[in-house]
Amino acid sequence: MTLIARALAQEAELVIMDEPTASLDFGNQAKVLDCINELRGSGLAIVLSTHDPGHAFACADNVALMKRGQIVGEGAPQAAVTPVALHNLYGVEVAVEFMAGAGRSICAPALGRFRQE
Repeated sequence: MTLIARALAQEAELVIMDEPTASLDFGNQAKVLDCINELRGSGLAIVLSTHDPGHAFACADNVALMKRGQIVGEGAPQAAVTPVALHNLYGVEVAVEFMAGAGRSICAPALGRFRQE
């Protein structure tokens, strides 16, 4: 959070975040995603990378799915982060379901069903 504060103090128009929730527990991940949404709401442009496709539904307007350095899908989260796209990306079956209690879609991999490449 200190680096975000520094970027804001410098009146940056764009902040790039690499895995901002990595190694954080569940609660602190939610706090960081809330902070990102507040920053977006204030007009700050944010580019972030994550390995959690559910984060796209939590705080993204647009996403780019990448595999081996190539963009393999892009667009609004609802259009780009689909079960088929995630299966092609990660090699596992994935459920993408809207959860009313969370107010957004959630991604969950099906355990025990994967393909090896």
